[in-house]
Amino acid sequence: MILSLKTQKAVLALFVTAFLFGCQETKDELITPESSLPEAKYSTEDAGYNLAQSLAVALQSSEIRHFVKNKIDERFDGDDNFLFALEKDQPLGGDNARSLTFSQALFGASEANSRTLQHLQDDPLLQIALRKAPGVTKDWNPDNEHPIVVYLPYGAKADLISSLPAFDQEGNYFAFDVATFPTEPILVISHNERVKPVPRSMIDKLRARRQNGLLAPDDGCIMEAEPILVTDEDYYYTTSDLNCGGGGGYVPGGLNGGTGTQSDCDRDDTELYDHISRIKFVNMEELDDAEDYLQGAPEVYFFVFTGSSQGHLQSFQKFISKVDRSEWKDCPLFSGCYTEWHYPDLEVMQWDKSLYGETIKYQWFEQDLGDPVKFSTTYNTKLDDGSTVTLSFEVTISDKDFNLGHSIVNFCEDATATQYKVYETGKLFYALELR
Repeated sequence: MILSLKTQKAVLALFVTAFLFGCQETKDELITPESSLPEAKYSTEDAGYNLAQSLAVALQSSEIRHFVKNKIDERFDGDDNFLFALEKDQPLGGDNARSLTFSQALFGASEANSRTLQHLQDDPLLQIALRKAPGVTKDWNPDNEHPIVVYLPYGAKADLISSLPAFDQEGNYFAFDVATFPTEPILVISHNERVKPVPRSMIDKLRARRQNGLLAPDDGCIMEAEPILVTDEDYYYTTSDLNCGGGGGYVPGGLNGGTGTQSDCDRDDTELYDHISRIKFVNMEELDDAEDYLQGAPEVYFFVFTGSSQGHLQSFQKFISKVDRSEWKDCPLFSGCYTEWHYPDLEVMQWDKSLYGETIKYQWFEQDLGDPVKFSTTYNTKLDDGSTVTLSFEVTISDKDFNLGHSIVNFCEDATATQYKVYETGKLFYALELR
């Protein structure tokens, strides 16, 4: 099923609405997909398809190549990409130049091209991204290199399809074989996963709450953020801004010291906070399964489920800082790739055992675009009064989010900078340290 652009935007808006309210194993050989794998589903009328074809032809111009490369290098959301909607009206010669805009250089001013631009306006999350296959370390040199342009349709996963539509330097269509890694950097037209639409009606309601002194702590992040894009129906924010920057600054409860215990545990020091100090994928296969190279760097997040009896303290969500895909792996010359530690130093919580219980659960995901669904989970914990209970939780995720597993963390496990415990979910390793 091919979703209309209107439906795509509605799905994304619904997801954000639910969100606001509520030496390692080396991958030595390439696994070739079965011949039964289908081609990606798309229409030649898709805005992304037309953007890919027009861009492939326009890249014959050195001026356009340099414009695209410069915008990619700005990494507005931490990845090698930029939104077409944000840059379409920028003059190629810079802010003070009286030159063609980016969209004029790609589509001109004919009536047919005006219809294409309208389709693009209806799909503001389309991005132009620079992608490198595993093992490719060289950068794109816009002085003399003209990359192919591949179109990755909304919802397509490279491990479930055989080919994608692509265009060469003359704008000629060809089927891009996803099982054959290109040896040069390529450009990919896809949908951004780190920018989310929030309906104007919701923002209006939040503003009214603030004026009446009724703004909830959960709403503070979005009311302090500046939208990066505004349309007639929605405000668009980065995922980072929706979570108070970085990995999300809001921690339910707002603790300022706790009662602690006398059990000689590292976390008895109530002035310190748990941090995710380091994280990495178990191996390259898990990294590729979570997010293939065509989709760029993984967007990793997690839920913390606690034993609190207070509803607003029972669960909260955090995002790992967005970094280039290369930060998650290393590919030595004449050797295979292996995963490396990423060091986000992300503050998670101040663990007061009397509030959160003796154990908590970390549930990890890699974020992808899709329909909002409910994720349910349970775990057992011992409360401060000594009783053991089974707790049940339900949170909203995307049906395309990749489950990275979970682990149970106990209050008295080592958590100092020199002595800490590394947890494994089956797909990830991560460490918690006190700061």
